[in-house]
Amino acid sequence: KGNLTFQGQGYHTTIISWNDTANSTGGTIYSASVAIFANNFIAYNISFQ
Repeated sequence: KGNLTFQGQGYHTTIISWNDTANSTGGTIYSASVAIFANNFIAYNISFQ
């Protein structure tokens, strides 16, 4: 996909989080909070934890 945009209401209030770590089953490859496979990805006013 191309031209993907995530737009939040503010980085203090719009938060994407996931409680997974590299020590979880599958290791680092499966511990990401978000995985974006897109050309021209833009994120505005959003936090990733």
